[in-house]
Amino acid sequence: MSRAHSSRRLRRLSVWWVLTLLIGSMLPARAKIALGTVGMAHDAVHVAAFGGAAVLLMLWARTRLQELGLAVMALALGAGIEVAQRMVTDNALEWTDIQLDALGAMVALLCMQFRSIRRMIEIFVGLDDSFPSD
Repeated sequence: MSRAHSSRRLRRLSVWWVLTLLIGSMLPARAKIALGTVGMAHDAVHVAAFGGAAVLLMLWARTRLQELGLAVMALALGAGIEVAQRMVTDNALEWTDIQLDALGAMVALLCMQFRSIRRMIEIFVGLDDSFPSD
């Protein structure tokens, strides 16, 4: 797979992930209950969703400092979504959700510091040129 093709694939996946986060975050409470994203599942979804967003953003980074900045951007996205939910739904600002988003971004940042984990993620996402893809 060419570098340009890999870049397009990462861009599409990143956009899809962030749009899904935005749409899922603005669902009414009844829809979230129907999807089962309440209670402990809600917490796990926050950590995984914003950890995933941070990983996808960090795959664009060329330096450790850029990785840190992109992890902070994932957290800012989470905080921004919480503020938007507060403004749109008039619910209380959920600080616990922001903490869970931060936990996801920090775990992602930690994982991306290990070359072997980063390599596995690149293969999984399809950014690896040496791995055959269909």
